[in-house]
Amino acid sequence: MNWKDVEGYFSYTNLYDIALKHCPDNSTFVEVGSWMGKSTCYMGEKIKNSPKNIKFYAVDTWVGSEEPQHKETIEKLQNENITLFDIFKFNLKDCGVDDFVMPLQTISLEAAEQFEDNSLDFVHIDASHDYENVLADIRAWYPKVKPGGFITGDDYVSN
Repeated sequence: MNWKDVEGYFSYTNLYDIALKHCPDNSTFVEVGSWMGKSTCYMGEKIKNSPKNIKFYAVDTWVGSEEPQHKETIEKLQNENITLFDIFKFNLKDCGVDDFVMPLQTISLEAAEQFEDNSLDFVHIDASHDYENVLADIRAWYPKVKPGGFITGDDYVSN
């Protein structure tokens, strides 16, 4: 199994490739919002095959969101007596990258408090998709990124 086999959304492989290419050895990466781990497994595979030593954290609550497709998936998993976090961990293991990813099961803002300012080389924000939460994530994570580092994001919905 590889990242392409993981259920989920991920269309920015070039972004992750650029971050890995341009960040120095001994960098620290954070992905905020990991769902079932498609993008996480991609970056994990890239780090695994890289000569660089990269610490890679995946931050998520793994409880889903209010988005209809998330609710449907969570209900289905609950009926099968399995959690989204179980699926995430299974996917990491099945892709052979569980030793290259450190999951932090918490809300984004609490996770950001665990990192010193100017300590991260790459942060990708793709957790909640509404304006207020995206803005809060940017405000929480931006100070954590080193000068010259990357802070990126994916879709949000504004009303």
